[in-house]
Amino acid sequence: MGSVMPRIFTASDYWFEMCADILVQEGNLELTSRYWVVGLGSGFRTLHKLLQEPRDITGTAHITKVHIGKYRSIKVTTVAIAGGPIYTEWVVALAWRRGVRAMIGVGLCGALDEELEVGDVVVPTGAIREENTTQQYVPREYPAVPDYRLLRIVQDVLKEMYPELRTHYGVVLTTPATFVEEPDWGRRWNMYRVLAVECEVSVLYTLTYLANIPCIALLVVSDHVTKSRPYEELKKLEPLIAQNYEKIAKIALETLHRYAQARE
Repeated sequence: MGSVMPRIFTASDYWFEMCADILVQEGNLELTSRYWVVGLGSGFRTLHKLLQEPRDITGTAHITKVHIGKYRSIKVTTVAIAGGPIYTEWVVALAWRRGVRAMIGVGLCGALDEELEVGDVVVPTGAIREENTTQQYVPREYPAVPDYRLLRIVQDVLKEMYPELRTHYGVVLTTPATFVEEPDWGRRWNMYRVLAVECEVSVLYTLTYLANIPCIALLVVSDHVTKSRPYEELKKLEPLIAQNYEKIAKIALETLHRYAQARE
C-alpha cells in the first residue's frame, strides 16, 4: 500500500513500527479499521462506549486508548490520544500507513468569540497553523482546511440528529501553548474573526490533506478565554460539556457511516 502513496511521511520503518507498537497491540495496524474517530486530547472513557461490541486493541502506552467495533454497517476504530500537535502527527502518519479512508477528530476548544457559550459546538472550516509541526511539511502559507464532502454530511447530520445544538462554523487557532491564553490575547485573535483556540486541528487538517485522507473535526467549547469565567462556574458546566461531547462523537460516527455508504 505504501509504495503507491505519495511519500509524505519520510521517517524510517523503525519509527513507524515503534509508534504503531505504542498505538495498537503488537504494532499490528491491521487490527484497526478503515474509518477512525480520533479523540483529540479527549475521549478516553467515552468514545468506545458508542460502538457495538468494542474490543480494546490499545498498544503499550498510556497516552492512547484504541478500540475496534461496529457502528451500524461499518467497522470503526476509536483512537483517544493525548493532546497536542505531535500525538496528532503520529495518528495521521499511522492512519496513512494503514490506508484509512476517512477520519473525524472530536475534541474541546476555548472560545475567543464572545457569542460562543460553553457547551456550544464549533466545526472548524479552517485552522491557523500557529503550531510548529506542520512547518516541517509545508510552507507557512499552506492552508489547513477540512474535507468538504465530510463537511456537507456533518451539516446534514447535525440538523437531523441534534438541531438544538448551538453550532458555529469558522476559523480556529491551533497553538502549541496554553498558559499564555488570557482575555486580551483572545480578543486580538478574535479581531480577525477567529472563533476558538485548541491544539490539534491545523495538524489534523494539513497532514490528512497531504496524505489524501478525508477529514473533519468537531469541537465542544469547554471554557471561554475572552470572558475569563471562574473555575467554579465552569466546573458546574462539566455535565453539559460531557453531554455535548458525546453528541458530536455520535455525529462523527453517523457521518462516517454515510460517507462509507456513498463511497462503497
